[in-house]
Amino acid sequence: RVSRGLTPALRERVVGATFHSRMDLNAFADAPRGFQVWSDVLRRKPEAWLALDDDFENWPSWCEDRLVRTDPILGISAPGALAQLKEKLYEMDGHEPDACA
Repeated sequence: RVSRGLTPALRERVVGATFHSRMDLNAFADAPRGFQVWSDVLRRKPEAWLALDDDFENWPSWCEDRLVRTDPILGISAPGALAQLKEKLYEMDGHEPDACA
């Protein structure tokens, strides 16, 4: 549902959410956000990935470079978050960030 608010180019890159109805809601809710994301990565086994989240506490150290910290109110609309997202997406694609993008 959240991806509907993204541009079509970003929406195409979204693979899903970390929680699905077959999961134990209590176990999921008790886990720190970073471990919820890491569990999803282990399940999906993506070639490359990024997480966008405003919850940045207790992330596994091996995942921190994959996290784009979003603003709790503005989300990726916050200038710093959007710039970081663009930079990381360009890096994933093997390109340098374009100042005009």
